[in-house]
Amino acid sequence: KPHPVGSNLNREIKERLKNELDQLGITHQEQNTWACASRFSSCAEVENLIAIIPGKTGSPYLALMAHYDSVPMSPGAGDDGAGVVAILETARALKLEAPFKHPIMLILTDAEENGLIGAEAFFRQHPLAKEVGIVLNVEGSGSSGSSMVLRTSSSSELLIKSYASESSNPFGFSFAKEIFKRMPNDTDFSVVNRAKISGIDFAF
Repeated sequence: KPHPVGSNLNREIKERLKNELDQLGITHQEQNTWACASRFSSCAEVENLIAIIPGKTGSPYLALMAHYDSVPMSPGAGDDGAGVVAILETARALKLEAPFKHPIMLILTDAEENGLIGAEAFFRQHPLAKEVGIVLNVEGSGSSGSSMVLRTSSSSELLIKSYASESSNPFGFSFAKEIFKRMPNDTDFSVVNRAKISGIDFAF
């Protein structure tokens, strides 16, 4: 069912996510704060979830990000329940082989649909935001198709080469970013770009 920011079902989803993280043995915290969008006239009380898989070093973090809220008229299975589930499954697999050299952070944001407010809250207010080195955002910008590189940060050559060499089916088009700029929607990755943090925005 729809679970927009501030709704009872939104909080129920958040509790389910916390239970999943507990079952995976991944420590987590909540960021409960008031924040506002930078490009839209909207504000909200957001409840972000931040989870950590420790590494052999303290920082920088590799962050995997998706949003768990939905729009008021949709159950949000594709946008962005699919992204949240992909990150949880990735975390489960990574936990089996941890620790890696760098710590891994899971950022499950709230109120993305209201103007990327949860991401604004994290990258503007949370003390760990300054320790994030790379962000991989997993988003749904449609209802079907393969997950592809939608856009990247400006300094992305090493990231793209790593993705292309390590993935069995790398997928993306350089013109996708230009198309996306002309569409009337956005993703949390825009906040990452404004924070000048390297990363890739994946979406189907």
